[in-house]
Amino acid sequence: MTPVMLARLQAASDYVMAETSKKTPPRDIITGLVANHRAFYRRGDPNTLRVAGITATCTTSEDKGLLAYWQRNATVRIVTEASNG
Repeated sequence: MTPVMLARLQAASDYVMAETSKKTPPRDIITGLVANHRAFYRRGDPNTLRVAGITATCTTSEDKGLLAYWQRNATVRIVTEASNG
């Protein structure tokens, strides 16, 4: 992952964590990711969220579960990049 993409991923992850701690509804967090972090979001089967090269899908939740899956995937990637870098 390039340094620019890693910075974008870290910024998006920080945003999700900050908004989650403020108890912002997941749907609003996703809207913020789309507006401010160049995210792609599609409701359907499966629901899809892609931000800074990290994709999550969920068939049962169009917001809360999807956001949690994305955050987990982003955290794993950030930790992996930090340990390799």
